[in-house]
Amino acid sequence: MCKLHKSLYGLKQSPRARNQKLDAFLKNIKFMKSEADPNVYVTQVKDVKFFIVVYVDDLILVCNDQNKLLQIKEELSQKFEMKDLEELHFFLGMDVERNRDEQLLRINQIKYLKEILKPFGMEERAIGVPLDPKVKLQRNANGNDESKIFPYQQVVGSLMYAMLCTRPNLAYPMSVLSQHMANLNMEHYMAVKRIFRYLQGTLQMKLQFGATPSKEVFGYCDADLGGDLEDRRSTTWFVFMIGGGVISWSSKRQPTIALSTTKAEYMGKTQATKEAIWITKLMMDLGYMEEKKMMVI
Repeated sequence: MCKLHKSLYGLKQSPRARNQKLDAFLKNIKFMKSEADPNVYVTQVKDVKFFIVVYVDDLILVCNDQNKLLQIKEELSQKFEMKDLEELHFFLGMDVERNRDEQLLRINQIKYLKEILKPFGMEERAIGVPLDPKVKLQRNANGNDESKIFPYQQVVGSLMYAMLCTRPNLAYPMSVLSQHMANLNMEHYMAVKRIFRYLQGTLQMKLQFGATPSKEVFGYCDADLGGDLEDRRSTTWFVFMIGGGVISWSSKRQPTIALSTTKAEYMGKTQATKEAIWITKLMMDLGYMEEKKMMVI
């Protein structure tokens, strides 16, 4: 048995050791870890705000003072072996566009979606609705699993990542498709194909955020009643916006069966309220919301 004085790359505990070392270093240079999101570090001196977002070994540095930004970069490079990629343009499959003249920030996954669509050709006419409202997907009653003819699980997983990052308009379709990962039939295949056709016509859609004087966060939520034909559970939808752009969204089946529209709506508002509390805490950690500020839902 050997005692390691330094973690080796590839060991199970290596990511944890790396994170502990980075965490200790950032706290040593006066950064505070967000209580809402442990991957976000914040520091502020007078009017200078500095945020660092950590994802494994990738860091995003955000600061409103160029000199302070260069100073922290230099301190990080002295402590860690790192590569400076300058202004953010690409991160985890997302393209980031910044228009300083119009004060706009746009995020998209056009390249990522093209890579998903490429193997399937998709030369058919594009459509404007991701799911056919007349079709209700159900389990294959015949018991003949036809998943071998089409990589359904792989495609749903790929589309799920796009939905989580930049595509709130796929939240409900992916919520429906992800409920059917076995006992598939041609209806499920056609539903995925329809989403492909929808993406083909909406590839250029982007999330857009603008500089606005208002820091208010608005949220919207809704719920149906017994929309699932198999277990009669309802579905909750919610979306939150700031600066004219969407920052959080979800579409999920409720955990229990609602016996009335009122109960379904209450359960939906409960989920939206929990998300609102988390967003409020994160905004407070970032210094963009007062402690007693109320969010409108």
